[in-house]
Amino acid sequence: MDKIELAEKMIEWRKKRVELDALEDEIKHAIMLNEESFTVADIVGRFNGGKKTFDYESAGKNAPPEIVKHNTKTEEKIDWKAVCLEAKIKEISSTAGNPSVTLNIKGDKKEESTDVEKAVASDDTIPF
Repeated sequence: MDKIELAEKMIEWRKKRVELDALEDEIKHAIMLNEESFTVADIVGRFNGGKKTFDYESAGKNAPPEIVKHNTKTEEKIDWKAVCLEAKIKEISSTAGNPSVTLNIKGDKKEESTDVEKAVASDDTIPF
């Protein structure tokens, strides 16, 4: 695929992405209004009413100091990078992440990823 064909494909992808994003927003809005999940064929629109969180810290600040002290926990945390630097350890193992390609529209927070590693591992042709 030459650069012109690639550019045309990217523009085509953007147009379809905008249409699909609008359709997705419409579907999500309808599910939100109904306040229940909806399934059709293998498509699931899952409604989540939101996770309830508790602010124990604000409430607990009103507790007697001896109860706060009794429930205070300290954790040791070792900065292993600093240890290695100070000990001048140079052989440090590491792992590499999986290669991927991300397409997005500038200013768009949504992304689509393609796992290049699968294509390379299966010896498929990558279309560029």
